[in-house]
Amino acid sequence: MADKTTQQELQEALERIEELESDLASLDQQCFLQDIEQDKARAKLIRYERIISSTPDLIALVNKHHRFRMANDAFAASFEISQENVIDLHISDVLGKDLYESVIRARLDRALEGETVVVENWIDLPKQGKRFLATTYHPVIVEGTDIDYVAVDSRDMTELKIKEEDLQATARRLDLATDAGNIGIWERDFLTNRNYWDKKMYELYRVKPGEFDSIYEGWRSRIHQDDLPEVERKMAESVETKQRYEMEYQLTWPDGDVRIIRSAWTVQAGEDGSPVRMTGVNWDVTVHRRMENELRLLASTDPLTGASNRRHFMSRLEDELERCKRYGTRMVLLSLDIDHFKDINDTFGHPAGDVVLKDMVALCTRTLRTTDVFGRVGGEEFLAALTLTGLAAGQRTAERLRKGIEDLVVNVDGKSITFTISIGMTELLSTDQTIDPLLHRADEALYKAKNNGRNRIETV
Repeated sequence: MADKTTQQELQEALERIEELESDLASLDQQCFLQDIEQDKARAKLIRYERIISSTPDLIALVNKHHRFRMANDAFAASFEISQENVIDLHISDVLGKDLYESVIRARLDRALEGETVVVENWIDLPKQGKRFLATTYHPVIVEGTDIDYVAVDSRDMTELKIKEEDLQATARRLDLATDAGNIGIWERDFLTNRNYWDKKMYELYRVKPGEFDSIYEGWRSRIHQDDLPEVERKMAESVETKQRYEMEYQLTWPDGDVRIIRSAWTVQAGEDGSPVRMTGVNWDVTVHRRMENELRLLASTDPLTGASNRRHFMSRLEDELERCKRYGTRMVLLSLDIDHFKDINDTFGHPAGDVVLKDMVALCTRTLRTTDVFGRVGGEEFLAALTLTGLAAGQRTAERLRKGIEDLVVNVDGKSITFTISIGMTELLSTDQTIDPLLHRADEALYKAKNNGRNRIETV
């Protein structure tokens, strides 16, 4: 019985030894795996340390008491202090009490409460001078849920900041220049099919942001319908040729005012030659064009009557002469002179004489065709070139003028003034190489009309 008990105890002991050996093997395996994990962790830690050490960012670890627990090479170098000596130093000892109290302290406290704080500001570094740093304050939890440290990561953004400020300054100067010149800037991106307008473009076209579904729709709706086909044709042509284009067109504001826009643009192509974007400028030249037209009108028009002045009339007459010679067409020249105009001035006064001249020109303008050329060439002397007209038709026109003036009554200050005109007429001859013989014959015919009793038409 005793032998049997001893044998059972031995068996149980062997089984226990097997269990212990199995547990020991399992522990050995766990230890082996833990060693591998620890090696990985150490390798990972070394990599992190190397990254932190080699990065140009200023990185430091700060505890709850705002004292340094770690600083990388860049941080230590920037503040001219060794990594060993920075440990346990208070932030105010390194960055200065004023900066700490006014800026950093509050940010550290916010990070220690769990907030990730991101800020950008200028700071004076002992070695580099004034630098613009983008700093992030990261809460760090080692164990549990309490925040133990704050990781401070500052990136030097000085060069980017300077470039940004330079770009902003350039943009401000450009805004001032475009405002002064009333110039709008636009761009069309062919890759995204998007259009961009600056503020001035919206002003030039009297379009409110969001008024249309697209900028292109707003632009197209404002362009005068007479000009739209040509504008779109030139833009399509520029996309195809990649050439710079410049043109003027009209646009209509919502209130009906018609403006003149000068537009210049260029197309940029990609490496494969396909269009990438179209960039251009618009500026309102309405006032300039109106001034040019007014100056042109002043240079070509008699200021009192509105008829062409002598210089402009003679230029037009030369053009008509060349046209007649080129195409073999006919032309009649009329020389008109108010009879006894001095008596009108002496009897009613020069202001009344001015009214007579203006009313006489108005009647002639109504009587003549738009293709005819009419001008004041002296005090009360006028010339009319009747284009595509022979002597018979010219005689009928001259008679309508003579009769219309004879029947005209000019009222000035309650007084009625009537007057007549004498007309000399001549036809362009094939031998006329310049306007001089034509003018000479018209003057001769007028002289003949004056001598034969006035208020009549004579032909030479």
